[in-house]
Amino acid sequence: MLWVSTPLWLVSLILALYTYPISRRIRSNYYASTSLIGLLLSYIILWLAGNRQQYSFYSVQFVPLVYVNLIIVFYNVVLKPRNLLINIEMIRGFMERILRRTWDYYL
Repeated sequence: MLWVSTPLWLVSLILALYTYPISRRIRSNYYASTSLIGLLLSYIILWLAGNRQQYSFYSVQFVPLVYVNLIIVFYNVVLKPRNLLINIEMIRGFMERILRRTWDYYL
């Protein structure tokens, strides 16, 4: 069962990271994305701190967050294409600011 849902988990994580910039405007997306990313980061920090024995039952906490995030992102981005365009513009502006600061720093 886990191997079937693994691609959905990856898609959910990618969508959570991709739609995070617009999540400040859409609160339902913000809570779902922040919960999923926060839980994943907490397990990564725990693993880096030395806990190498993370068992498969830890994934039980991810199941509701993954599917709720998929449904909310699908609703807010796919069914409302204007949100997708706003998100693309926000990411583009963010990347331009990073590149401009990097360019100014090194020149």
